[in-house]
Amino acid sequence: HIRGASRHVDIRNCRLYDTGHNEPQWAEGVYIGMGQPPFENVEYVWIEGNEIHHTGNSEGINIKSRSYHITIRGNQVHDIAPGTATQYNEAGISCEAADLAFRPGVDPDIWIENNDIHDVRFGRWANGIQASTMGPKILHNRIRDCQQFGIEFNDYLNGPGAFSTWLFGNVIERCGAGAVNPTDLPQKSADPGPN
Repeated sequence: HIRGASRHVDIRNCRLYDTGHNEPQWAEGVYIGMGQPPFENVEYVWIEGNEIHHTGNSEGINIKSRSYHITIRGNQVHDIAPGTATQYNEAGISCEAADLAFRPGVDPDIWIENNDIHDVRFGRWANGIQASTMGPKILHNRIRDCQQFGIEFNDYLNGPGAFSTWLFGNVIERCGAGAVNPTDLPQKSADPGPN
């Protein structure tokens, strides 16, 4: 759990797995930020080259609001079963809502790139990646064999100040509900340039 006012944190080349024996709904492989008060912003986090699997009924990686300059790159995220009757975990990698009041107009600068996400199933929800008003750059990921969508959008806290999600170069295969769910959230289908 990368929390509080954490800065400049790298998690690289680790194997994170078999969590959630006591509380499977609170068993994320990597949890960035805070889901309830006191909210403090987390900045400059780099998650690369990890294998993350079997994380109870939670996400492999969960990015909360007030997280800035986050890179999720080159990870293997698989065998994830997100969501319970009382917890809205929705994907292998979840990028949640922007905090539109904390730094209005400041792009959170979230990159989700070159990850292999597969076999997300058997939870209440089962999407490969969840995007939201935070506007992540979702690039060159391979997403396959998810029970629901490859990329799912959640419009919680949609409104003025929501950031556009960039979708470019992703390969999505054999996801039960399709590649990307319909959404009114702003999107760009272009290469945003280098991270």
